[in-house]
Amino acid sequence: MTEHAGEQEEPPDVELGERRVRGLVYGFRHLAVSDGPGIRTTVLLKGCPLRCLWCSEPEKRSFDVGVRIDRGRCIDCGACEEVCPVGVATRPSREPVPAAAGLQLCQACAACVDACPANARSLSGRILTPHDVLSQVWADRSYHEASGGGMTISGGEPTAQPEFTVELLSLAKRTGIHTCVATSGWAPWECLQPMVPLTDLFICKLKAVSPGLHKRLTAVSSEPVLSNARRLVAAGCRVLLRVGVAPGLNDSPEEVRSLGEFIASLGRRVPVEVVVQAAGSASGPVGAPPQPRVHRTAEEAAEGVRSILWLCGVHVVG
Repeated sequence: MTEHAGEQEEPPDVELGERRVRGLVYGFRHLAVSDGPGIRTTVLLKGCPLRCLWCSEPEKRSFDVGVRIDRGRCIDCGACEEVCPVGVATRPSREPVPAAAGLQLCQACAACVDACPANARSLSGRILTPHDVLSQVWADRSYHEASGGGMTISGGEPTAQPEFTVELLSLAKRTGIHTCVATSGWAPWECLQPMVPLTDLFICKLKAVSPGLHKRLTAVSSEPVLSNARRLVAAGCRVLLRVGVAPGLNDSPEEVRSLGEFIASLGRRVPVEVVVQAAGSASGPVGAPPQPRVHRTAEEAAEGVRSILWLCGVHVVG
């Protein structure tokens, strides 16, 4: 989670209605420049139904608040043990509580985080209200206004917390903030549809077109992803398709041509950005199958994808 010293003035008091929706937030990326137009505040929600082989932050997948432990910083002082109300916080020199039991018992109360003198513990995720989140976004508003930026909701996966995402978008629009949703698109249309009138830009992140390949790479089929992209374009939404290239996995000429044919079939000229898929993950997360050896650089692979898409008549940007 990014530290930021922005303005601390509170946003306008906007009526939120009777519902008191809360969401699970992983953190914020302040002054972001690659999450939509201008300088933006990116809200990183926690929880994702996909299991991408190259995921660089697998701890964001879980829909639970948890405690992260940096064992390299731990000084084995036992302060965490003394304050833990359920006895699951243990220092390295003791027999740890089994992981499954620890996850079930941990209350994410942050007592061990606050007590640790070495800052070896931190919370992974926080339960926040839309107004809590807007306060963080509002602190960056001078940068938004100067650059044509705004707020981007990313993840995790925003459509996995649809009520919270809709409430946050609604609140942002009522305070005049430009809104963007960055999504895998893997969700029922009923989750995306309420976001349509509240979202100035959808960034749809495409992994693969072929259902079988998409499932091998992410554990889910591409069919809802493609269907929702079609619906967003048909609804007149401003859409940017962001194609993440993982060399040796989703950049075969056949797959890229299928992608180009899909994009060309959308009915209007949709901009496409080809990016190198970030990987803390050249080998994937723990437990993932070994990935093939790659003999060209990631940027060479991305340039190859751009060339094929351009030949398919796709409007490649960036």
